[in-house]
Amino acid sequence: MSEFHLGDALFQLVVLGGLVVMVFLIVKGIRSFGKRKAQLDRLESKMDSLLEEKDQR
Repeated sequence: MSEFHLGDALFQLVVLGGLVVMVFLIVKGIRSFGKRKAQLDRLESKMDSLLEEKDQR
């Protein structure tokens, strides 16, 4: 039972790689959502300032 099986090792590497990819995609998605929210906030504040400037004329 102490034999080394290449198939078992490859399967474990594939499963581990899949888990790493899933964690990477989750983290990337969360960071992307945060960046998108920040960009929308900047755009909204710029639009507000342009509307205020237009109303002052």
